Amino acid sequence: MKVQRYDQSFIEDSSIQETKEGYLTVRAPVTKPGVFPYMRGDGSMHMEAKLPENLFFCRYNSITKC
Repeated sequence: MKVQRYDQSFIEDSSIQETKEGYLTVRAPVTKPGVFPYMRGDGSMHMEAKLPENLFFCRYNSITKC
């Protein structure tokens, strides 16, 4: 079963830059470890843990390839 989660985060204006081609770049965290609330389709809340070992998994044996 595939599940999608949508989060939101505050991004400071100072981290937004425009490239010479006109694209916007920003340094922003994708996620962090912790327990987060998610709303189900029926409106009820569900708490879900994002564990460090799941977020920072490296499929290679060498840390230099991650």
